[in-house]
Amino acid sequence: MPGREPTPDPTRDPVSGRTGHVAWHTWGSGPGVPVVLLHGVTDDGLCWGPFAPGWAQGRRVVAVDARGHGDTPLGEPPFTITALAADVAAVIRAELGGGPAVVVGHSMGGLVAEELAIAEPALVAALVLEDPAWRADPDVDRTGGPAHLNEAIRMNAARTVEDLLELAPVWNPQWPVAELAPWARSKTRVDPRLADTPQVWDARDWPAVLDQVRVPVTLLVGDPVLGAIVDEPQVEAVAAPLGDRLTVVHAAAGHNVRREAPAVVDAAVRRVLALADAVR
Repeated sequence: MPGREPTPDPTRDPVSGRTGHVAWHTWGSGPGVPVVLLHGVTDDGLCWGPFAPGWAQGRRVVAVDARGHGDTPLGEPPFTITALAADVAAVIRAELGGGPAVVVGHSMGGLVAEELAIAEPALVAALVLEDPAWRADPDVDRTGGPAHLNEAIRMNAARTVEDLLELAPVWNPQWPVAELAPWARSKTRVDPRLADTPQVWDARDWPAVLDQVRVPVTLLVGDPVLGAIVDEPQVEAVAAPLGDRLTVVHAAAGHNVRREAPAVVDAAVRRVLALADAVR
């Protein structure tokens, strides 16, 4: 019928919802081990859109909006990794029957994934950490957060999606086109008050505590020369205590490994999902 809206495809098109104050976006269904996707700071859950439908074949995939990002309110200060992990735990219990889930986290989301696996191990089947924010930023402002990050939040608050879409291919020329619109939109959905909110990023020594995680861990590593955070000494430091629980995947990429080496990341996550399904 002319003018009729197309029926949403639950595999390709996300359905959005909320658990308490926490917003999330979901794709797919089925018996496979579910997946939880945790974005980096100033992104949001919809930034996983280029990958989530492919991982949602035969399983549920849920991308969570962190506090102050997307549709999740900032809430009371301080902004902490512990609070973000508690939010994710609530979503897994309410929406995924308590899991366990494969948890994939980028940058800040990698820290949240670690905290979740340590604090709530029964909820996690495996971790995939995409260049987690392991390196302490020397330029910390009065909030306790990275000064450059807070300045970027303030600057983006004055930009429109159209402004950011023009800047995206200039700043990120190596990214696939499909990544640009979700990235641009996410920047306008960050609560600008985050830039002035007390923040706690280093409650744990994140590389050191990885050995407390008892499930398989896949570490997606870029190249520090290209802007990646995790370096080879950190990889070597976590390799010994984790032993065969750790898989390290290197890519010719910067901090946004999946956006710069999508095929490498897609293959790595699919491997983790196949192994998790096999032992379920």
